[in-house]
Amino acid sequence: ELKAAIEAEYRRQRSDLLRSALAAAPTLNTPFNPDSWLDNQLRTVARLISIRQQVGMRRQFFFVEIGGWDTHGNHLQQHGERLAELASGLFSFQRTLQELGVEETVTTFTFSEFNRTLTINGDGTDHAWAGDQMVMGGAVDGGKVHGTPMAYSTQGTGEHWGDTLFGPNDTGAGRFVPTYSMDQYGATLAKWMGIKGTDVDAIFPNLQNFSLKDLGFMKPA
Repeated sequence: ELKAAIEAEYRRQRSDLLRSALAAAPTLNTPFNPDSWLDNQLRTVARLISIRQQVGMRRQFFFVEIGGWDTHGNHLQQHGERLAELASGLFSFQRTLQELGVEETVTTFTFSEFNRTLTINGDGTDHAWAGDQMVMGGAVDGGKVHGTPMAYSTQGTGEHWGDTLFGPNDTGAGRFVPTYSMDQYGATLAKWMGIKGTDVDAIFPNLQNFSLKDLGFMKPA
């Protein structure tokens, strides 16, 4: 009971510190869309970054989310809306980082637990493996596409579940084998954050299965 009470008091003190620091946070001039769930999350992250010194943050992860990608139906509209919201939110967030003068020390990246097929199920798409991710920030060696682009087919889709219309990496129904693993992706970001050696291997245990352990999309330190 004493341990629980101490932990509760510690959390209360940290919450009070965070609340006080946010109350005195600088005003952000870059506009965000107040009707966007993603924009509101990114704006909160930007505010937390602005008070990093007051609350003693040195190396920190922030997680935000945007749903609506599970497009089994109405794919064209839903996918377009999600991409527009993502683009708007990332644009405002990066401009805010520039406003705060921290664009070189903050890297933003996307991650998804699954992706979509390149074939249609009638009005949408189904679950798949390989997909594209984006990395953004002043420390990124940007303007490049890493990996092997997916080949598009001009043939009719035919029987959706059996066709392999997009080359040898299409396992059927437009489901691709990824060029790179999430361990390689994460390890590249971890290296930029200063994590080295066996610590990287401990965090990403599957990294040992790949000869390329740094994908090269971050600028050399």
